[in-house]
Amino acid sequence: MNKIEFANLLVTARNKAGLKPIQVYTHLKVPQSTFSSWETGISQPDGNTLIKLLTMYKVGSLSEFLGEENTEFSTEEFTIIENYRKLGCDGKKMIRIIIDAELDRMDKNKTSTFTMDFTKSLCNTENSALTNFAVG
Repeated sequence: MNKIEFANLLVTARNKAGLKPIQVYTHLKVPQSTFSSWETGISQPDGNTLIKLLTMYKVGSLSEFLGEENTEFSTEEFTIIENYRKLGCDGKKMIRIIIDAELDRMDKNKTSTFTMDFTKSLCNTENSALTNFAVG
């Protein structure tokens, strides 16, 4: 998505909320020129400001704002993200290590499960290439 498309989404969300630009930039305490630059695609709001905008515009989620489907976070996922943000550098590093280790474990299980299932299917089929090769 380019800056103009993003800006158009901001304008559309504001209009759906029934707000005028002056109401928004006054509430956010940002200069009119800054707000205007967001809605024209010259610049974009930072993450915290975007959250404030979406809240003002009564947009339920970033996914809804972007028009994406099936990317909603559950309450548990939001809580995990909030707690992660509270951690210091060491805590965040530990979480990344745990996630990486778990993903590696899952990948290894998928590979070994696939290999075992594939091997079983070859060995248990009477007319399999392995059986024919061994017999023939």
